[in-house]
Amino acid sequence: MARADLDKQPGDVAAMFDAIAGRYDLLNDILSAGQVRLWRRAVARITGARPGERVLDLAAGTGTSSLTFTATGADAVACDFSLGMGADRAASAGRRATRCGCRSATARSTR
Repeated sequence: MARADLDKQPGDVAAMFDAIAGRYDLLNDILSAGQVRLWRRAVARITGARPGERVLDLAAGTGTSSLTFTATGADAVACDFSLGMGADRAASAGRRATRCGCRSATARSTR
C-alpha cells in the first residue's frame, strides 16, 4: 500500500479528486459513518452565517458543505482546484436548490 506524503504535486491531487468526484459525497458518508453531515451542520451553526452574508467555502469539493450555508439563507461561493468536483457540482445543481457560485480555488476575484 502506498503511503501518503506531502510531496504530491497539485495537479496529481486534483486528478485524484477528479477521478472520484461522482462518488465523493457517498464515500464521505460511508467513511465517516454519516458523521460528515453532523460536522457540516455544526460548522454552519458555529460560523453563524445569516441571510445576506457571503461565505467563501475553500476546498469545497462537490459543494455539499456549501449547501449547509445556503440553507441558513447565506450565499456561498464554493471553490475547489479539482475541475471534476466543480463539474459534479454543476451537474447536480439542477437536483438541489442552491445559491452557490463556483470558482477556481486559484481565482483572484470572488465577483
